[in-house]
Amino acid sequence: MRIGGQYWAGGGPQKSERRTAPEGAFSGGPPCRKSEKLWFDPSDEIGDRCGECHALSGLGVAYATLGESRKAIGFYEQALAIQREIGDRRGESSVLSNLGIVYKHLDEPRKAIELYGQALVIKREIGDQRGEGIDLFNSAVLLDQMGNRAQAIDRGEAALKILESIEDPNAAKARALLEMWQGKKTK
Repeated sequence: MRIGGQYWAGGGPQKSERRTAPEGAFSGGPPCRKSEKLWFDPSDEIGDRCGECHALSGLGVAYATLGESRKAIGFYEQALAIQREIGDRRGESSVLSNLGIVYKHLDEPRKAIELYGQALVIKREIGDQRGEGIDLFNSAVLLDQMGNRAQAIDRGEAALKILESIEDPNAAKARALLEMWQGKKTK
């Protein structure tokens, strides 16, 4: 089995120039020992830039979920660089949106809105209406939190129009928030 540019078959690596996996890295091996060294080294060149990008994005999601926003940003920025290098516009817009979410949680709304704006350009270019609606809605929420209610309503209305047109379940949430912002009673 080839893993991270190395070969592993449960009993040990199968080529002479190799690193070894930590003990117990696979079932049937000796018990694990603590090690600071990763078995899979992201710097290993295996030629799968797309796979590398997905791994980095996955690490970004994991660290964001754990509340380690700065680490998440580091992984997302690496993934973003690869997405741009390989020309994956859909992946690029997704990473930009994820970065926006992390900056929102870091209480940096201007940076988050800027990232959502970059993602929106791409989502419109590639026809990702759902992503466009969600990013518009997320930026509307941030604008309102920053005291820009009129801009928030404009973006919220644009988001609602898109989300309703594609019958997205998030439309109800957008409608309720818009009604609250406009001083209308919610249903």
